[in-house]
Amino acid sequence: MEYQKRGESISLVVLCNIEPIFIHVKWMHERGIISGQEQEEMANKHFTLSENQSIFTIGKDINVYCDKGRFQIESVDITAFQRIMDICKETLKMNRPSAFAAVGINAYMDFTFNTAEDALRFGNTFVPLEQWNDIIPNARTSNFTIQENLEKPTKDHPRRALNVQSLGADKKNHLPVCRIGVNNHFPITTIEEMEEVIKKAPEKYEEFRGWCERMFKEKLA
Repeated sequence: MEYQKRGESISLVVLCNIEPIFIHVKWMHERGIISGQEQEEMANKHFTLSENQSIFTIGKDINVYCDKGRFQIESVDITAFQRIMDICKETLKMNRPSAFAAVGINAYMDFTFNTAEDALRFGNTFVPLEQWNDIIPNARTSNFTIQENLEKPTKDHPRRALNVQSLGADKKNHLPVCRIGVNNHFPITTIEEMEEVIKKAPEKYEEFRGWCERMFKEKLA
């Protein structure tokens, strides 16, 4: 089977009671969360700021989204991982949300297959389509999720879910694209637990990379 990694993304999501109107470039710069250069780079970029929502980009690739129930930061630049962790921790330490519910450590990788047959074989390995022949002829798998059956996740053992999704064909080469994503859901109630969980992000990302490698090299061997 021939395939290539096409791209990837990492993100941190903190579910908390927060006021988006305070999460903006000037506020971050005044508190030393972002540099003067980063503030200048953002001067001419589009942003959204209201009582209900704040959306903006730091540098080239770090995207921030905040509403009254969530603070999210993500990037397609994997080398920015430590920067994402630092911005997330410092923003929430200084904003002091009134309540915390959970942290999500998430990532995805996109893969391109050289042929439609390879993409079909990949999906059929994990969701055998033969079972559906007498119900839906010529069936195809477009999306499936595998979730850990964990009765009560903790800040030390998150509930993990792996999602595999067809993204259709690449616009440039018209080759089939597959996205594999992971969600690590950690329940938390305090800012100290939030900081503790965020430190696990590099470890959980490496775990995800290992899963992807095993899916291709072992399950499809």
